[in-house]
Amino acid sequence: SRVCNYLMGGTAHDGSGERRFTYAGGVGGMIPSIAPGQFGAIRRRYGKRDAKRQGITGYISFSREELDPGDADAGIKALRIAQETIARAYPGHPGICVVQRDGKSGLWHAHFLVSAISDFEADHVFRRKPDDSERPDADGLVETRVHRKAGRSLSSAMTNAWRFARVVDSVLADESFMTTFGMNAYDNEQLMEERRRDTSQRVTAAEQVER
Repeated sequence: SRVCNYLMGGTAHDGSGERRFTYAGGVGGMIPSIAPGQFGAIRRRYGKRDAKRQGITGYISFSREELDPGDADAGIKALRIAQETIARAYPGHPGICVVQRDGKSGLWHAHFLVSAISDFEADHVFRRKPDDSERPDADGLVETRVHRKAGRSLSSAMTNAWRFARVVDSVLADESFMTTFGMNAYDNEQLMEERRRDTSQRVTAAEQVER
């Protein structure tokens, strides 16, 4: 409930006096405005009232090149990306996503909060490094599929930051998903190369002082 209050309550950090979040949405039947009660109901349903870990939270940030801070529709895209990401990264675990741009930079970013206890049966599919006896695919990894029943806690595979980054990349690269809300398949390598070129042309602080 404290994380929900942080995400949904309070005013923007930019001093505007407006509410912190611009858009909010749920995954797996969650409604952001009543999420604390829903999260609690899931724990009670599976006898996990006293679970030490109640949820997992994080955020996905977007540069100006990725999502225009001045475009309100870009905030909707950030929300859809976050919802799709947590649905793939934490299958069976309901959650909420809140999109904001209240920082000093004014950039779009999506916070998420996912129930530590699953509420649905689901298959968790992820890629990992192979064991000695396994033959990897072309990318050097193997695919693993784990069937998980409702009422299970988050697994270590779900909380692996490297795997989460790969899920984000897969969402951004999934042309069939991206085109449904007006974005082309995303090429992060191309963006990074463009930013490296821009950086090489920037004037250093020392050069600015000398001028």
